[in-house]
Amino acid sequence: MWVLCDINAAYVSFCQLFNPQYDFDKTPFGVLSSNQGNVVARNQAIKDLGIKMGEPAFKVKQLVAAHGGHLWGSNFTLFGDLSNRFHTELEYFLFDTMRYSVDECFGRIDINYTKDIKEYAHIIQRTLKRNLGVGCGLGISQTMTLAKLGSHCAKKKEWKEHTKGVVLLDSQYKIDWALKHTPVEDIWGVGSRTTKKLNKFGIYTGYDLKNADISWIKKTFTVVLARTVEELRGKPAVELKDINDSRDRICVSQSMRKPVIELTELSEAVTAHATKATFKFQG
Repeated sequence: MWVLCDINAAYVSFCQLFNPQYDFDKTPFGVLSSNQGNVVARNQAIKDLGIKMGEPAFKVKQLVAAHGGHLWGSNFTLFGDLSNRFHTELEYFLFDTMRYSVDECFGRIDINYTKDIKEYAHIIQRTLKRNLGVGCGLGISQTMTLAKLGSHCAKKKEWKEHTKGVVLLDSQYKIDWALKHTPVEDIWGVGSRTTKKLNKFGIYTGYDLKNADISWIKKTFTVVLARTVEELRGKPAVELKDINDSRDRICVSQSMRKPVIELTELSEAVTAHATKATFKFQG
């Protein structure tokens, strides 16, 4: 069985570790981009205020403060260190682990040696909370895409009271129920443009997508979407790269505080960015 473990609002959780005076579940928190201009991470409380991802900080600063919340600046060195600890912890519990992103890790559980899979997932959850201080959601199923679906369901606000942050999709009934209650845009690998096109053909939920004709999907969309359909049907079809594998590209970017008109100033900025990119490549 595949497992996807996903940290709840990772960057916010990392900052809150060093600010324990705040209540993570009730206080609106956000983390800003590297130039401190936009909100790039949010907890549920700040989402409930209607603040969207990428919102300019100056527009929402007063609203957040009025509700006793806080916007933190980013610290990517700290985030990277805590992310590495998160992945290292999971490698004790899962095999064939894959560091999918800073806050997400795929891995597998051998059901032949795990009597109670859901309880095992809760043990992982409790261990991460105890050793790192972060909460996480876990989705478990027979393919990566279905595990991702389970993780999505585990973290939904309206279902969290019931799921306790763990969703095991181990029967066709559970899988179909989750797919019927999940908009197609929330299925892993389905982007906004694809969603609009799918909607035109009457495909609105994950369940609709699962039951679509694969030959038609390949012809009308892409092979990648067809693989998603196969995964929703329980057939492994997705291959991923670990974030520690060699990278095809590296990006280091930060906006200037003011218009740059001097060549020397621009040259210094490019040099600094190139140096950071080199460290990323080597690290």
